Amino acid sequence: LVSLGGGQADHPGATLALANCYFQDDKDEAIRLFTLAAEGFARNREAVGEVVARHNLNILFRKKSPRDAENQVSRALRAADASSSPEAVTRAAVLEAGYLLYTGNDIGRAHRSLLRAKQAAFPSGDIGLRRTVLLLLANASSYLGKLDEAIAAAQAHQALRQEDGSTKDLSTMLLNELVFRVTRSEIDPRHGDRNRLVAAAEATLLSLGDLGDENDFARIEKILGDLLLVSDSKAARVHLNRCFERLREEPRQELECQCLWSMARALAASDPVRAEAMSRASIELARGVNDQSMEAFANQARLRLAWQTQPIESARETSLGALGAIERLRAAQREENARAEVFGAWTLDYRWLAGKLLSLPEPRLDEAFDVGERLRARVLLEGLDGQQPKLGAHFAKLPQISAALDPREALVWFSIAPEQDLYGDFGGGAWRLVVTRAGTTLTRLPDAAGLSDRVAAFSSLLSEREVDPAISSNAAAGLYTALFGPSFESLPRGIERLTIAADGPLPRLPFEALRARVEAPTLGERFEISTVPSATLWLRLRKGPSATFARPALVLADPLADKPLPWARREAGEIGGALGRETEIWLGSDASEARLTQADLAPFAALHFAVHAQANDAYPDRSAILLAREGGSDGHLEPREIAKLKLDGRVVVLSACDSASGALVSGEGFLSLARAFFQARARSVVAARWPIRDDDAKILFEHFYGALGRGETVGAALRAARRAAIEEGLPPQAWAGVVLLGDGEARLRTQATEDGGGRGWLALAVLGAALVFGAAAWARISALRTSIRQGS
Repeated sequence: LVSLGGGQADHPGATLALANCYFQDDKDEAIRLFTLAAEGFARNREAVGEVVARHNLNILFRKKSPRDAENQVSRALRAADASSSPEAVTRAAVLEAGYLLYTGNDIGRAHRSLLRAKQAAFPSGDIGLRRTVLLLLANASSYLGKLDEAIAAAQAHQALRQEDGSTKDLSTMLLNELVFRVTRSEIDPRHGDRNRLVAAAEATLLSLGDLGDENDFARIEKILGDLLLVSDSKAARVHLNRCFERLREEPRQELECQCLWSMARALAASDPVRAEAMSRASIELARGVNDQSMEAFANQARLRLAWQTQPIESARETSLGALGAIERLRAAQREENARAEVFGAWTLDYRWLAGKLLSLPEPRLDEAFDVGERLRARVLLEGLDGQQPKLGAHFAKLPQISAALDPREALVWFSIAPEQDLYGDFGGGAWRLVVTRAGTTLTRLPDAAGLSDRVAAFSSLLSEREVDPAISSNAAAGLYTALFGPSFESLPRGIERLTIAADGPLPRLPFEALRARVEAPTLGERFEISTVPSATLWLRLRKGPSATFARPALVLADPLADKPLPWARREAGEIGGALGRETEIWLGSDASEARLTQADLAPFAALHFAVHAQANDAYPDRSAILLAREGGSDGHLEPREIAKLKLDGRVVVLSACDSASGALVSGEGFLSLARAFFQARARSVVAARWPIRDDDAKILFEHFYGALGRGETVGAALRAARRAAIEEGLPPQAWAGVVLLGDGEARLRTQATEDGGGRGWLALAVLGAALVFGAAAWARISALRTSIRQGS
């Protein structure tokens, strides 16, 4: 290589190859040669070579000089952007993503970069580059809790062996797939998972054969030790001892850290002092590696261990400190959605600790509530505060909630975790707190195993119009028994309004359709019902500002010529007639995104959008209300643009199909269009879980607006509309799909009602977005929704 010019900037290819010869044994010389190669490639405008050289420099600088490592990423990205080479762009994206994953910062951005890289590299790009993309994509997906996506990437990586027979990184991906499967079962354990995973781990040991090194085998020994600890503690310790033996051959700090926290758990009952020492050592090792994810994992293990090795008060303090490490990892993410998704992978720990506090002989209600609120709707609350993540953020306390409640309302707060975790230990359990002005009552619910499937099946059942009433009523009664039960019937007298702080899979549940018995009235008939992602958000909404407005409404209707909604124009006229002659109506091309975002909305008490909307589960920030295009705008009113609307204290009725749903992120709730209106400081949002037929919607909303016009609260108006729909024989599909989010106490407040001495109403912003479908419109929307979900 030297004879070919290696070591000279004028011969960057040979210099790059020579640098690789020194990579393992003489890092300073490798840095010097990679720098020369990068400079030579830059002068020659060979972007691919420059990116490769800077990729290697980034790896060498990571521990030695983090600032220099980051600089190499920036320079590689600039070189790739300046080139016309798809390979250079792809390699630079891989470099950026790998560095972001290494630091633990901005994993969402890393994930997006890798998705772009995958699109560019497949199906016919350099096979080594495709392998790298899939390896990193699997890891990024797992960090974000996208475990099915991570498993698919691992399997796709293994399938590449059929193209060239190479075993590069094969052992890593076999192991990673096993880890992803274990993690998925930790989050949602199913009967028989542990035995299946033990078999999978043993099969992976055989599959590795000569492919694996000592570190690979150590990882599997650690996994087997964890899985067998409860069922066969002797075998578990054998596996964990083998983990340490393997590491003596090939030391690796990250793996030693993992084996330490697993052995600490194995020793907790027999030797708590030694277990404590090992737990602390694992955390110190994680800090030494400078890996926030590893430190969070070490603290996760310590959170549970403390309750086996320390007195209750000490265990409580240790556990709360462990949550701090998880929240530091979360706070390092720069993107909102990434913070939500990264945090979603850790919320089971909060539910576990809340359950531990509630299961004490003298339950710690206030402390468990505090822990539960720390995990809920964090990104949304930060957006309302206009601040970056804070570790010491303020969350609502039980006494504050109780004091803010009206005597006729209750807040029902759920914490949903499995009774037993994957490993056979306590999993946190399922709990219900009912908070009223009179105090708080605690109920331990039946095991939540399978609850996610039951909720999904029930929601899917109700979304179909032609359903056997006996089947839906039996399912409704079964879920009522699981979540409410006989104890709920002892509510204080006079309670008419329920605010439900849903948890786990429950945001998907149409609570309104549940019933105590097959023949009993539904919850939606008995109570005014609203749901919230957190009690803290509800308290802020309840204490938020109210205002009086000069004009009743601004209506936007039927903006898209290629997707007409003829009923929307009729609806606009009816709303104008109901709300008064001062109502302003924009039809067709006048109902544009540009006009809305530039308009002065301050005078209007109501905003009504009779338009199409689209929800994008894969990319929630691309969901949109579809308005007319004008002045360079694309006509898509997306969540970030909705959040800029000034809707302080208003109610939003967002009737677009699936507007109440979207990507459900553990702890945060739905990343939906409805959520964006809370970011715009709306007080309540009425949204649709699924599309509703035009004739059904007409009945439901005639009664809804009629009740609002009589001065009812939004919650009472929606209950009246449900009752009327049921009396007129409409199936649950017609009325259970409409949900009230936020504060149900809101009313309309206009200058006319103030002058007339009527009860104060809060301002109303109504979005009748593609709610009412004719047959042709229904088919178009269904096709549109399907194409969005498929990523077209």
